[in-house]
Amino acid sequence: MFEIIETLVQLIVIVASLTHSLIFAINKKNDMWTLLSFFYGSYALGVSYWLICIVFLGSTPAISVVSDFSWYTTYLFLFLMFRYAFAKHGYVEAVSKKPIYFVIPSIGPLFSAVMAAYYMRFGSVVSNVIYALLMGMLLYGLIYVFINFKVVKNRNFRTLCYMTLLFCFAEYGMWTTSCIFEGNTIANPYYWFDMLLTINFPVFIPIIRKEVAE
Repeated sequence: MFEIIETLVQLIVIVASLTHSLIFAINKKNDMWTLLSFFYGSYALGVSYWLICIVFLGSTPAISVVSDFSWYTTYLFLFLMFRYAFAKHGYVEAVSKKPIYFVIPSIGPLFSAVMAAYYMRFGSVVSNVIYALLMGMLLYGLIYVFINFKVVKNRNFRTLCYMTLLFCFAEYGMWTTSCIFEGNTIANPYYWFDMLLTINFPVFIPIIRKEVAE
């Protein structure tokens, strides 16, 4: 019962955020709002499928292709939103082009690959490879920005980077704890990370509003 309530609350938060974002995307006709809407919409589809399976089948989906595909596109839209803002502020030309600045961010994809290898013990090889590729892209971009923070002057873009990193942290927290802990109660750390993710979703709205205003 706790899992149903927690998942339903998350879905309500995402749908509310999606509605808000869609209104601005339609009125402003801005790419950032459009990407944010796709980000919310993709994740909402995955959560909806997950919730339907829990309510009507009494368990998490045995075939997770629908939810997986929804979440694949979620990470892709988040990366595109991050990359769009990065280019918008002119940081493509401003950041360092030294080879070391391209080597260090490789820690992100390497971490994703190691974690994917661990998760393959519990899930599909193909899906874990795709998740590793998409999350590796996000982490590479984030680390690249963080080591170039001296030239990243825009506070709002920095906040977007922090919230994107928090999103990745919550996702990995959920994936890892789901492999270790069982039980559909508040005592399961999986739900702590999932609730952190729920709180994280609406925070993107004021960030994107400031991005568009600039």
